[in-house]
Amino acid sequence: MQSQFVRVIPETPRAHRPCRVVVSVRNPLSVDLTDPVFGLEAPGLAPAARRRPRRAKVAPGETAEVEMEARPWRAGATAVVATFNSRHDTV
Repeated sequence: MQSQFVRVIPETPRAHRPCRVVVSVRNPLSVDLTDPVFGLEAPGLAPAARRRPRRAKVAPGETAEVEMEARPWRAGATAVVATFNSRHDTV
C-alpha cells in the first residue's frame, strides 16, 4: 500500500535489490520551517537513512521532497517509517 507521503519505486521491491523511496511533506504552518531533515527506517532495510532537501527552508504551503535509495535485506511485507524534523522561524 502506498502513502501520499511515502512512495516506494518499484511498488513491490525485491530483497537485495535497490529501490527508490520518495518522501514528501507539506508545511501546514504559517511560518517557514528551517533546517529540514527527513529520516527513513524499516525492518529489513539497512541502514536507516537521513537526508536534507535541496532548500534550507520550507515556506508555508510549500512541499519538500527527498529521494532515498534503500536495499531491503529480506523478503516480505514491512512497514516503512518516515520522519520529518525541522526548526521554525518565529513570526
